[in-house]
Amino acid sequence: SGALQVASGEAESDEDRCMTGLTGTYAYMAPEVTVAATFFPNYQYSYDEKADIFSAAICMRALVTGEMAYEPQRRAGERVDQIARQVAWDGLRQPLDTITYTPMAKLISQMWEHEV
Repeated sequence: SGALQVASGEAESDEDRCMTGLTGTYAYMAPEVTVAATFFPNYQYSYDEKADIFSAAICMRALVTGEMAYEPQRRAGERVDQIARQVAWDGLRQPLDTITYTPMAKLISQMWEHEV
């Protein structure tokens, strides 16, 4: 069918999906992880595989373009936590116009366009 299967099963309960925040780098975190980790750091919360897909899209863009995540913002002096807040609250996404292979740009865009 040409479909890529990302997750092979469902968690048995909400307890199985309990994740911890601040595991990783802010610039590569999905918005829902950033919000929870920033504002509720001692709280156990749940998120699903979409957070990993979002982070994978950030990594894919970095690999394809050779730029670190949100490099223009970093060069302008913004801190990573400021950038993460813009991603979470303002919908900031990285430009895809430098990716000449259109299917790759479309895939990356689809991977980080999920509901928070």
